[in-house]
Amino acid sequence: MPMLIRSPEDIFRAEGKDIYVLHFLQDDPDEADRTRSEMTDWFGQHLPTSRTEWMAPSEHSGYIVGGPVGLRVDFTDADLAAYCAQWETPAGKSLDPRFQCYLMPYERWHAKYGNFVPSLDKPTHKGPALWIDTPLGVLTHVVADDPESEVTRHPGHYLDLWMHAVKLWPELATLDADDLVHGWVYRTKDEAAGWMVVYSDSFRAPLQPERQAEILAWLGFPADAQMVSEY
Repeated sequence: MPMLIRSPEDIFRAEGKDIYVLHFLQDDPDEADRTRSEMTDWFGQHLPTSRTEWMAPSEHSGYIVGGPVGLRVDFTDADLAAYCAQWETPAGKSLDPRFQCYLMPYERWHAKYGNFVPSLDKPTHKGPALWIDTPLGVLTHVVADDPESEVTRHPGHYLDLWMHAVKLWPELATLDADDLVHGWVYRTKDEAAGWMVVYSDSFRAPLQPERQAEILAWLGFPADAQMVSEY
């Protein structure tokens, strides 16, 4: 069965806590893979109460790979102390040059990306936005628009909205957000209207033309506004 490799953002959304991750410093990918496997086995043998998982790059890294880049360790307090005593100097530097353990604070991520609470109300203004088409209606989050600003896109991810949506509307929790049509609105100088609406759909639930017109109207755009597929 294929292994599910989560990103830091996946973990933040699901667990809502700090992440400890071993970052592997070897230039040779094969050597890094061997070290990752070695440390996975070491934790299983010596600190079995601390769960490990291979971790994908951050969604915001711009780094695209076909596999993991780190080893996430869900330390207990006692296991963290034991790990630091064996593998780190008092200043926190790794004693093994092949890897370094880092802390990724949840609160820092949440302040920047995790506080976008969606609404089922029709947006009252245009601006960089995220949206998800659900059985309850179109969920949106729109940030204030400043034409003079260099910020042209919403800083968040549609799954940041979904994290809140399933808590606000529990009936959505049985759905997979990836199966729902979703997208974003961004400011652009390439279009006469100054805005571009992008959508992402799936083979199981393709966006139909009549629904496209309804979503555009909900977002405050005319039915003939340009709406393009992410793909």
